[in-house]
Amino acid sequence: MSSQKHEIIITAEDTANRIDRIIAEKTDGVSRAMAVKLIEGGNVYSNGSVKIDKPSYKPSENETITIYISEPKPLDTPSENIELEIVYEDPDIIVVNKASGMVVHPAAGHRSGTLVNALLHHTKDLSGIGGFIRPGIVHRLDKDTSGLILIAKNDFAHQNLSAQFKERSVEKIYYAIIYGEIIKKRFAVNLPIGRSETDRKKMAVLVNSTSKARAAFTEFETIEAKKGFTLLKAMPKTGRTHQIRVHLAHIGFPIMGDKIYVSEKLILSRKGLPYEFSRLWLHAGGLSFNHPRGGERLEFHTGIPDAFDNFIKNV
Repeated sequence: MSSQKHEIIITAEDTANRIDRIIAEKTDGVSRAMAVKLIEGGNVYSNGSVKIDKPSYKPSENETITIYISEPKPLDTPSENIELEIVYEDPDIIVVNKASGMVVHPAAGHRSGTLVNALLHHTKDLSGIGGFIRPGIVHRLDKDTSGLILIAKNDFAHQNLSAQFKERSVEKIYYAIIYGEIIKKRFAVNLPIGRSETDRKKMAVLVNSTSKARAAFTEFETIEAKKGFTLLKAMPKTGRTHQIRVHLAHIGFPIMGDKIYVSEKLILSRKGLPYEFSRLWLHAGGLSFNHPRGGERLEFHTGIPDAFDNFIKNV
């Protein structure tokens, strides 16, 4: 497979930085994460012959860094004619209102029926960042979370949107039905999240831990509390895995239908409503970002899902 060759001559100013940062800053279309993958994949050389295999490597002044970026190759993923709710589309981006239960990207056990399979049928113009022709999934939603997800159709859009997420200029709004009544109109949870030390399949709040945890901050607004349930609006300011689910479970108000973070004790203490575990009652209902090419601010809102609204009114 052919590849593109890029060269960087290290300046005195560059020597204070790691090689992954230098590559990301000086190579068009390459993010910091992609730079790390290129280095670890054996695609970066010093002075033409010495392979650089550590992202933390600090080069010397006048050193020549050569980067080889492979041309996109097709993924072994079939396109499937799956109906999608397209909220918005132009030559650079697609905004999809994803259904609960749909996996975003193919993985072990989920090779078909995913959002990627559907996108491959819908359009051939997709981001090729990382050497693979694939839909530019800029961010992700859990399988059982419904709502708005942003897709980049080309590398330019992918790179720009990824930077916006990194800079936290993308605003997201979620709606959730939780167990318990929260009367306070507004509150926030500012607690770090990392991989659980007791169950590696879960994420957890880690305050006094030697494990690696990352800052996580979520603002909440109570819409309605009634008969042991609350309809919440959540506004995550960081993008940690399972952030809203973990924060709510940690403070004792897990999301209804959450098969990972609802405790067995809570389940056993309840009579059990027929629809409680029919889905995860979490919906990404708002998304705001700058258009990658024009720069104008775009805002998309689905509103509160009818099922959520009907539940809290009729519970």
